[in-house]
Amino acid sequence: MVQGYSGHAQYSGGLDVIRKVLRSDGIRGLYKGFGLSVMTYAPTSAVWWASYGSSQRFIWR
Repeated sequence: MVQGYSGHAQYSGGLDVIRKVLRSDGIRGLYKGFGLSVMTYAPTSAVWWASYGSSQRFIWR
């Protein structure tokens, strides 16, 4: 695992990450970047589900 400088690990595991983020940024720190992820994946997901629904109607007709 590559983190920071050689031989220097900033975190010691997943729970340590959560603990340190909560301590430094609060609960909002866990959701940084969430809005951008939603904006990125929402159109892709909408297209996928629309094509899935259309194909289901076509197949089962």
